[in-house]
Amino acid sequence: MLKSYSLAVVSAIGSAMILRKLTGLVLGGRTGLAATLANSVVNYGAVSFSSSLNVYCMRMGEMQKGINVLDPVT
Repeated sequence: MLKSYSLAVVSAIGSAMILRKLTGLVLGGRTGLAATLANSVVNYGAVSFSSSLNVYCMRMGEMQKGINVLDPVT
């Protein structure tokens, strides 16, 4: 559990930081509406990508091993 949580946190923060760094390089210090819009789109992408990685890392064991599904005992 600790391994999955650590991997999820590191991957989420790392991916968000990388996307923000790439955005800064592409925008090159520009300002205005286009820069604000681009910043918003990148922030949305970073959050959604990080969340997806987080879910994958936290549920990796269940995806690999499966889950038990049993009929209720009557």
